[in-house]
Amino acid sequence: MIKAALIGVSSYGRVHLRMIDHMVAKGRLELVAATVINQEEEAELCAKLEAGGCQLFRDYKEMLAAWNGRLDLCMIPTPIFLHEDMTLDALDAGANVLIEKPLAPELSACRRIAERAEKRGRFVAVGFQKMHCPATRRIKRDLLSGVLGELREIRGITLWPRGLDYFSRNAWAGRLRAGDSLVLDSPVSNAAAHFLHLMLYWAGADLNEVASIAETLRAETFRANDIENFDTACLRGTTKEGVPVTFVASHACRQTVNPTIRIVGSKGEIEWIKDEAAYYRVDGEAERTVALSGDEEEVRSMIEAIVCRIEGTAADLCEPEQAIPHTEVVEALYREVETQTVAEEFIEEIETAEGRFRVVKGLEEAAVNAFERGALFSEVGVRWDAGKPLPLRK
Repeated sequence: MIKAALIGVSSYGRVHLRMIDHMVAKGRLELVAATVINQEEEAELCAKLEAGGCQLFRDYKEMLAAWNGRLDLCMIPTPIFLHEDMTLDALDAGANVLIEKPLAPELSACRRIAERAEKRGRFVAVGFQKMHCPATRRIKRDLLSGVLGELREIRGITLWPRGLDYFSRNAWAGRLRAGDSLVLDSPVSNAAAHFLHLMLYWAGADLNEVASIAETLRAETFRANDIENFDTACLRGTTKEGVPVTFVASHACRQTVNPTIRIVGSKGEIEWIKDEAAYYRVDGEAERTVALSGDEEEVRSMIEAIVCRIEGTAADLCEPEQAIPHTEVVEALYREVETQTVAEEFIEEIETAEGRFRVVKGLEEAAVNAFERGALFSEVGVRWDAGKPLPLRK
């Protein structure tokens, strides 16, 4: 029986608890320890955990010390700036790790994690759960088999409105740093990270490769909200095989555009739309669809792969090697691209049932235009900074 520990049960920790419950019900895992810093707020859940034999702690280091050498898995659904230290400590305590995405906000931290995992003889799985989905893997195999012919281009768009409450929900939302630690919270690193990572995965040259585009990256980033980092981005890079990858993401929008990825080849295209399907449009063939997994099925696929690996069965995971290309983009945006503040003349404040929002006028049209053309904002005529030139790199 796999012995697991969990750091944090609130917020996204609830998703990890559901993964744990799924495996407990199968008789393959038991939750032996959990760190809950807000036990008074989570009194009912804590009582349930203790009744099930889970030992509770208020400090994760105390938990790891108490269970040192006896844990098979430590699950860490915590804020970005805590990922490195908690992962290293869990590895040092002898546990394999499931860490939420992104692995870390900078490459040096990712490499330290990878080196420590190798040294300890353990693995680190990164919570890019969409990489584990059957449909995701099928699309990758189809691309490698030449269903679309020569891969020509991958484009993606995600427009998810987020209000003022979203950016004030904690001390690190939209920030570059939390204290002395990098956060680099943005749509690219957080809410829409899965979709950029999917694009890089499908652009990879073999089944488990995630392509890198950081060296060729050009990008334009904007902030409409009162935050340190950006809430809107348009970026483009090219893989080593010469495949252009363009991604547009924003929270400063009035309307939602469901995450969409278009994979274009010499013989047709595949259009992947979250919560809908993947549509195959191949020259000379009738359109066909591939069903996608729901969010719950995705995380179950991920925990299944993790548990299989611990049990000794071969299973592909998103490990540091597969997560690093995403972090490369996040770090390059921070170090090399100057975020522009949207001029007030282009901003409208709106009130909805979901709260108050600062939205950029015309953003949806510009974003969709950039997506359809595989272009940057400036290439479709966008000037949200009152005419200030848009530097593509610092």
